[in-house]
Amino acid sequence: MPWRYTCDKRGLENNWVEISDDWSYEERDAFLSTQTDEEIVAWANQTIGDCHIELKNGDVITRGADLTMDKLRRAQIRISKFIALALVYASRDMGNLGNVSARLSLDGQDEKAPQTIAAPQE
Repeated sequence: MPWRYTCDKRGLENNWVEISDDWSYEERDAFLSTQTDEEIVAWANQTIGDCHIELKNGDVITRGADLTMDKLRRAQIRISKFIALALVYASRDMGNLGNVSARLSLDGQDEKAPQTIAAPQE
């Protein structure tokens, strides 16, 4: 299920992206080594599904696959930085599963109550 990130800068609150949560460690590490805007746009094409990105000329991008460098250059700089930061947050959030419950298998040897284990936070 994708994660939605919404821009919280005044006047830009209508901008949001939904980023896939299906990344491998290899993909995450490759993303974290990106250096250029072109590389970030390529990642956006692969990982952003639905979105609402407003360009300065009034056009709106609604699919991550439709994002190009030309279109990104027509957005406010704050929007291009928001997209990059949303991808960084998504790569960070991949390891944050929240609380996970696990039931220990007792094989009928003991009738203790199930134990809850909290997942480690990254």
